[in-house]
Amino acid sequence: RSMRAAYLLEATAVVLDAGNRKRVIMKCLLQILLCSVLQYFIMFQFILPILSSPIDSVADAVFSIVQLSIPSMILWLLSFYAFFQCYLNILAEFSHFADRHFFSDWWNASTLDSFWRKWNIPVHEWCLRHVYLETMQAGGTSKHVATFWVFFISAILHEYLFSVSFKFVRPWFFIAMVLQVPMILASRRYRGRRRGNLMMWLNLFVGQPLLNIMYSREWFSTHNSLFCLS
Repeated sequence: RSMRAAYLLEATAVVLDAGNRKRVIMKCLLQILLCSVLQYFIMFQFILPILSSPIDSVADAVFSIVQLSIPSMILWLLSFYAFFQCYLNILAEFSHFADRHFFSDWWNASTLDSFWRKWNIPVHEWCLRHVYLETMQAGGTSKHVATFWVFFISAILHEYLFSVSFKFVRPWFFIAMVLQVPMILASRRYRGRRRGNLMMWLNLFVGQPLLNIMYSREWFSTHNSLFCLS
């Protein structure tokens, strides 16, 4: 039972010499603290004022997306760095695991499926083994159908997390995740080309602020503050 718990909680399962654990852990903790301070500043200075302001027309919504695109992207990058580069390395140091391949060069991806494979390798490996391959082997489905089931299950889990966090159920994240399947097929036309990389970044710059607006509109209709839990 303890081995199973360790397997679920720890980043990987390859035991190697991790080097100077104390120095690496302290460095990662300081970086997490710095990322948290920067996130707090960006959230209150650039994001919350936009999310809490009323939107009366489509033009207002488009303008809000443009305003949110850069600060929300910076916030996401800080979260990515704090979790994948710092937190998972701390777990690896404590567990003496030295396989630190938590992500690859997703920023160079020229297709959306390449992005999803590279940006979160632990989750990708789990989905590949337990959803994608199992669906093809046990169900005899095609690669496209197996890909759909991966994103369908991921969409349900993402929507569940958002529903628990915001205490209401809306389909926006579910729709966004399921729409990744046709967008992946469309992005493959530009594999290995700069245009495909631009499409990947555009998906991030537009998708995240759009989701922020959709969920925050519902939240602020019944709450005065983002941090109100009542």
